[in-house]
Amino acid sequence: MNINRLIDSTPGAAPVRNLAAAFGVDPAKAEPAVNMLAQSLADRIERNTLSRGGIADVFDLLSRPGAGVALSEPQALASPQIEEVGDGILDVLIGSKHISRGLAAKTARETGVSEETLKRMLPAVASMVIGALQAKTMPQIEKAVSALPASSASPLPLPGERPSFPKGSLDLPRPSGGGRSGTPGRSPLPIPGDDIPGIEGPSRFPRIPDIIRRGGREIQVPGPSGGSLDEIIRQILANVLGFKNTGVLGWILKIILSRWFLGLLSRILFRR
Repeated sequence: MNINRLIDSTPGAAPVRNLAAAFGVDPAKAEPAVNMLAQSLADRIERNTLSRGGIADVFDLLSRPGAGVALSEPQALASPQIEEVGDGILDVLIGSKHISRGLAAKTARETGVSEETLKRMLPAVASMVIGALQAKTMPQIEKAVSALPASSASPLPLPGERPSFPKGSLDLPRPSGGGRSGTPGRSPLPIPGDDIPGIEGPSRFPRIPDIIRRGGREIQVPGPSGGSLDEIIRQILANVLGFKNTGVLGWILKIILSRWFLGLLSRILFRR
């Protein structure tokens, strides 16, 4: 299932019609534009799953109920609230406003929708993508998380930090006042994903992204379909988004082959 069918299959969702109405776009032009933007974001999610930190960031987005607000509140698609939520998602998945602008410019050239309109639509599309993935993947991910042994709750400490998470708790709140180190008045820099601007509501599993980043491969989910938590989440996303879970080497090979094929095609088409 690709991301466009995934969004369309979400109960109550009519993304193209809603986005076209909200941003004043011809529905016939809106459909290919939404498809391109959504697929580009799905590709970024696939790229994020190549690293443990990237998987942690995607999990953090999926575990925040407010991230998919564009699907639950279609009447507010062009609102500042959804723009802020979507910008927070784009910061996690893409990170660079230059890349986001390039994505809007490329989509504008290929669909005829104005670049400025696509820049405004992109945050709403990002929220739709995450909302659709939440509905499809979180039940499976929650099942994997609930199967984690209680003794795996505490991730590896940061340098100079004393482990402060009691055994048997996956998601205890962090110590107040002293940050992670417990030192009064001192708070270290946040780990990426601790706070996502614009997304209201805390993560349902605040400790899990930290666990994945600092010790994911040592956190084993038991059972015949078990394995390391980060690999299980990667496989769930691969199954839903339709990409092959081939890891970093597979991703590099795909880029090399795609560029080789495009170069060959260009030489054939423009050979005189």
